[in-house]
Amino acid sequence: MRELDLYMQQFTDAHLALFDERELREFEAVLDIPDQNVFDWIMGRDEPSQEQRSEVLDLLLSFRYAAPR
Repeated sequence: MRELDLYMQQFTDAHLALFDERELREFEAVLDIPDQNVFDWIMGRDEPSQEQRSEVLDLLLSFRYAAPR
């Protein structure tokens, strides 16, 4: 999904280098979630279950994409 790829690219550019081991594991778990689910969460059409939530997922969902100029 192109839209999610663009969003994730900006997110990783902003945060990935700062992640510790735990956060990297949480990020890998987010990458295992189907794209459509993550996209729906970002767009506010649905919410992740408590079992899926993590500090990194919450950071991802609060991230604001800035369109390239």
